Amino acid sequence: MFALHEKRSSSRLIMLKKGIRSIFIFSVLIHNCFRYVDSACERSLSMMAAEDICWSNKVKIVDRIQYTTKSVLNFAKEKLGLVKDEPFHPQQCDYYECIFAELKMLDPNGYPNYNKIVEWIDNNIIYNYAKTQYDTLKECNAALSQSVESDTYFSGDLIPINEGPQSLQNNCEVVREFMKCLALNATECIIFVYP
Repeated sequence: MFALHEKRSSSRLIMLKKGIRSIFIFSVLIHNCFRYVDSACERSLSMMAAEDICWSNKVKIVDRIQYTTKSVLNFAKEKLGLVKDEPFHPQQCDYYECIFAELKMLDPNGYPNYNKIVEWIDNNIIYNYAKTQYDTLKECNAALSQSVESDTYFSGDLIPINEGPQSLQNNCEVVREFMKCLALNATECIIFVYP
């Protein structure tokens, strides 16, 4: 009788161990699924590297100090429950032109190249987020083409501006406005950042 009770206890123990193992495996699978969903929207390493290189090379030291100081003050104000200041973002066109150049998304004339940007999106953005970015890219490219054809100023806000002919806008300014345009309509997955 004791042997029978011991046999039942050991079989329950084995079932309990299998159940715990199954729960553990299930929890690991669920964790990995959620981790995958979270990581699907991570910014491209090539984009972040280009931003770092261009930040170091193109943004003046005074702007970097001002940006860092404002960030620290905003962090302290947030911790104290105070209203934060608007963040300082250097909007120099050299910085954005550098990012496009680093990512090889410019044509030989220094303008944004639609096909190269599509290629970069294909290689660096998860499909669901890429679809949204393709739509934004098409809008930006159409607006840029329209401004070139009508010789009007290209605005990244996609709002017609009568600031003068497009021919007076240099490549660097066009690239900056194009980055602004690509950053419009940002979904929960931010790819292009402006400012």
